[in-house]
Amino acid sequence: GSTELQNRTALSGGLAPEQTKVASQIEAQAKGLGLSPELVNRALAHAKQETGFKNIDNSARDPNDGVGIFQITPTTGQSLGLKVYPRLADGSVDPKDERLNPVKNIDAGLRLVKQLDVQNPGNRAAALAAYNGSGPKAEAYARTVEAGMGKITPVSNAAQTQTEIASA
Repeated sequence: GSTELQNRTALSGGLAPEQTKVASQIEAQAKGLGLSPELVNRALAHAKQETGFKNIDNSARDPNDGVGIFQITPTTGQSLGLKVYPRLADGSVDPKDERLNPVKNIDAGLRLVKQLDVQNPGNRAAALAAYNGSGPKAEAYARTVEAGMGKITPVSNAAQTQTEIASA
């Protein structure tokens, strides 16, 4: 059906419906923040690289303690105004931690992408690398994300793609 076609064409890599839903939510929130198409593409590439558009459950352990779709670390979350709590005794993230809230996690990830762009004017590679820290690992991360950017079709273009395919 048309939904199946939209889900297949929304993003390269054949995302499952729940992943397409997350990518659509990222786009909607990005538009609300006034992000340029370039920054929306970067944000989608970061989310795809970080978690494959999945809201990682609270038991997932990132080496830097990142949580959620954009793998927001405690320090970054706090700097972006999220309420962040210490891990519980069993190692899980406190359910009150706002990084677990998909809408707040996406908002923080989008604001971070925009912030890094402002801090690195005209230097996309530096902005991409800064998302993941610094040094060789961050540079490798930036190359991976940048390579993924060209393979992402924004979900908002999926209906246009679907129409083009149907009229072909």
